[in-house]
Amino acid sequence: MISNTIVNTIFILLASVFLYQTKDLNYLSAIFPQIISVVVISLCTISIVTSARKKEEQSAVKIKREDLLYIIIIIVLSFLWVYLMDWVFGFAVGSIIFMTIISLIVGGKNLKFKQLVGNIITFSIITIAFWYLLAKLLIVPLPRGLLF
Repeated sequence: MISNTIVNTIFILLASVFLYQTKDLNYLSAIFPQIISVVVISLCTISIVTSARKKEEQSAVKIKREDLLYIIIIIVLSFLWVYLMDWVFGFAVGSIIFMTIISLIVGGKNLKFKQLVGNIITFSIITIAFWYLLAKLLIVPLPRGLLF
């Protein structure tokens, strides 16, 4: 409970700093960071109030050794994904490959071929939607690799 309050307070302070830094920007440049900062501040405040209302103490959760291994693998893969996105894969192909590998790791032996194909189709749709939204509509330059 105390750690939850500390983390939420840090995020409130960080969002407040971002909100303060938007004062020198023009209206169109400042609106998105302001909205995100206000949303973060609101959600963190709600989280603090909700956790303060809970009477019972939450016991510390111990992470199993194999779960810790999965966490480390996913963190390493995330850094590898970001690094290779610029050099080799590009945003779209790299994201689809990354999400597929993560689903294979998380799904493990229980993941069937049909589910994997469904996951790849879903990841492709989500990635292409984000690519279209960012690259075409908002004109945000995305990493382009050798493949796309």
